[in-house]
Amino acid sequence: MYSPQIWDDLIPPIYRAAKEDGVPMTVWVSRVLEKALKKRAVRNRAPKESCLRVPILGINLKVKKGGTDVLTLESPVDRASG
Repeated sequence: MYSPQIWDDLIPPIYRAAKEDGVPMTVWVSRVLEKALKKRAVRNRAPKESCLRVPILGINLKVKKGGTDVLTLESPVDRASG
């Protein structure tokens, strides 16, 4: 199995954190990575785009999620030309 090396400058703070929590460094690192991966999985399941339709006004509000969220107002004229 592949065993990546932890950067040398991260060892002292990891050592201190693991010691403070009373667990071996490997357990501490595994827990931190597990939490980070779960958070990433939840974030990646979020829809990339949400759309709110306002038929009475004939517009759509779209929010694209990514590095920066973008709000787009789409009118019937925009849809016809695009």
